Amino acid sequence: MYLNSFMYIVRHSVIVLLAIFMTSCASMGSADRQSKLLADQFYELLTAEIAIQLDDKQQSLEHYYRAALLTEDREVYRSTIALAVNLGDYEKARAIAENWYRLDAEDRELNQVIALIYLQLEDYEKALQHIEILLADDNSFERQPMLPLLGTLELKKSQEILDKFEQAVPGQAAIYWLRAYLDFYYGRYPEALTNIEQALVYKPDLIKAIALKTDILFALSKDKEALAWLSEQAALHQQSFLLQAKAALTLQEYGHILPAQGFYQTAYDLNSEQATFILQYIAFNISEDNLFMADLLLARYLQLGGNSEIANYYRGAVAEKSGNLRLAISYYRAVGLESLRTEARLNIAKIYYKQGLLDKGNEQFQALRDLIDSEDERIRYYITQASALRENELKDQALSLYDEALASYPDSLSLLYARGMLRLEMEQIDAFVEDMQRVIELDNDNWQALNALGYTLANLNQQLEDASTYIRRAYELNPTDPAVIDSMGWLEFRLNNLELAERYISKAASVFHDDEILGHWVEILLSMEKQGKATQLLNEALTDFPDSDYLLDLYNQLFGLPVKQ
Repeated sequence: MYLNSFMYIVRHSVIVLLAIFMTSCASMGSADRQSKLLADQFYELLTAEIAIQLDDKQQSLEHYYRAALLTEDREVYRSTIALAVNLGDYEKARAIAENWYRLDAEDRELNQVIALIYLQLEDYEKALQHIEILLADDNSFERQPMLPLLGTLELKKSQEILDKFEQAVPGQAAIYWLRAYLDFYYGRYPEALTNIEQALVYKPDLIKAIALKTDILFALSKDKEALAWLSEQAALHQQSFLLQAKAALTLQEYGHILPAQGFYQTAYDLNSEQATFILQYIAFNISEDNLFMADLLLARYLQLGGNSEIANYYRGAVAEKSGNLRLAISYYRAVGLESLRTEARLNIAKIYYKQGLLDKGNEQFQALRDLIDSEDERIRYYITQASALRENELKDQALSLYDEALASYPDSLSLLYARGMLRLEMEQIDAFVEDMQRVIELDNDNWQALNALGYTLANLNQQLEDASTYIRRAYELNPTDPAVIDSMGWLEFRLNNLELAERYISKAASVFHDDEILGHWVEILLSMEKQGKATQLLNEALTDFPDSDYLLDLYNQLFGLPVKQ
């Protein structure tokens, strides 16, 4: 205790002496006004820091406040405002925030802080001005954190403050947006939808309200309605970067690749400064084999000051897709960034398989597993390795690897499911059924296994009673997943309930644009003797999926000749 006290005195004596020394130096011959100003700033900031160390926050605030009035340094502003808000001195916080605002009126963080300060001062009209600035910001597609409304995320207190807000400034779209966001944050999705629709009554073109309504609809499992709403609004507001980017990402996720591509390009044309969005666009182009465009975007990303190691990861992916495997390995080896290094090494291991270097690939995967203690990560590496073997037509080796992994982790649901799906691909039906039944035994709410088992039986037109049990249970557990909806349709098709089958399949197709779902729909339409509609749907599907073996086979069955290229 004595030693600590002694060190405390010494430490703060040094700080005081340093303050005196710097003030003296800056003041020598201080007829110069700028030197005097710097000296005053040094003094106020150092004194403020000393007060903080002595746990005298109020005294520290006084000195920070005076320093902030003498400077245009944003870090000083930030520290002063944070301390003032912490002490509940919102008048001082307001004065400094307004100084800062005169320098940088578009700063998002600053507008959030000023909105908070004015709300605490119950100056709702001025708070609303800054909230509307935040809502008008359309330069980012990333989900923004909830406005620091009120200094609290506690639901009841936030609602009380919003009630006061509405009493002071009634009939404002921004207030209903805030209510909707608060409800959405707390999982009160029906209430969120009511409030966001009211916001759109007051301001139909409020882009962030349009975007939030999309998220709410997805949260309510109204995927079809959400996709339709987002697509319609993105087409209507073609100058909104936020909506174009959101539509691109969402439609890609749901398999609507062609419209997604259009929205990506429009978003990029509107704003080519968003490095994070550009990375998403790069990944999209790589996945769709648009490698030239991916290279152009990588150059733009680096021009914006993007991380060179992230760029190397994507360059590796481009080189791998283009078949230049040696170059891909060199790029992947240049990735040292922790968040991507492991994925880069996994990609190198997979490339060894493509090169026919089976032993080298196995060694690389084993080395990666030896580096980690996490059971989940080891299992993931096993599945990644087996998938790479399967993709290179080494299915027997992949199956042996799953057997090895399950010897160590016999109750791993992900390993059992993955092995089962491989056994299905290898037409080992009994073994597939055994693995899926084991997954369901371990987890009777595992809708993926229930769906896979039920769909397979229905597809084979075998044990339809059991298939019905499995699929209907999967649908009960996850009624919004397009694969499960498709399984329901295919089951009804096998049971010859054709109208019901088409309703399910069309619903699945509206949510996820997939060649197999579209092929199922064509088969159902043909069974319903709706050949014209089936032909039109098949031609449209082949436009989007020209390499689909399933669709090409259907075309050959329908017309008795190969599809025209």
